[in-house]
Amino acid sequence: MKEYIELYWSKQNSYVHLDNQLISSNLEFLALYFSVDYKFNQTDFFTQPFNFYSCTFIINDLIHKNFYVGYSEEFYSLDDEESLEDLKLEGNSCKISHDNFVKLAQNWMDMKKKRTPFAIMYRDENDWLHCKGFDSKEEIVANRY
Repeated sequence: MKEYIELYWSKQNSYVHLDNQLISSNLEFLALYFSVDYKFNQTDFFTQPFNFYSCTFIINDLIHKNFYVGYSEEFYSLDDEESLEDLKLEGNSCKISHDNFVKLAQNWMDMKKKRTPFAIMYRDENDWLHCKGFDSKEEIVANRY
């Protein structure tokens, strides 16, 4: 596991990062997108170069078939096109391929439907993103590696 973020099912009916967890992963951007802004039947972000939501943005690299997901407020502070490229840099957004996004979104929706109490989102050695649900915080720790 190259990086991960641990989550729990909140009273607001969405996954949020575990309390007292230091977030040092750009996976937080993607978890926020899926928790707040993602709509299962929405697909326009696959064809549009930029998409803006209440909390997040998606920059779509149509040539390489990658998304860059980050915080909306970062996008609105842009003053030129060069700054847009800065948002694609590691640390400013979470990069995910189109194919990986489709698979991750389906897994996320399955977890959300089941309301699995705890979850982990992680990037594997091949830069593929996954999410997995658990019944307890201890199970996350035991399966982290």
